[in-house]
Amino acid sequence: MIKIGTSGFFFPDWVGAIYSANVGNPFSLGPINPGEAILGVGCGAGFGLIVASRFIGKTGRVCGIDLTPEMVESARMNLR
Repeated sequence: MIKIGTSGFFFPDWVGAIYSANVGNPFSLGPINPGEAILGVGCGAGFGLIVASRFIGKTGRVCGIDLTPEMVESARMNLR
């Protein structure tokens, strides 16, 4: 298990593998707080959105955009 950010949430090790292979770590930009709205530009398969949704809780909102319809569909399937 790994900890991302300062929220106290722990995630499986595979989450760390995703961010070590990703273009960047969006969670290094600052804290993500409950109730916030997150926009993932170039969200790919949506894994960052899944992690962000744990931080923002039921009162927040995540939204992702990607250039390719295949990645948008992949993100939709992963977020279900």
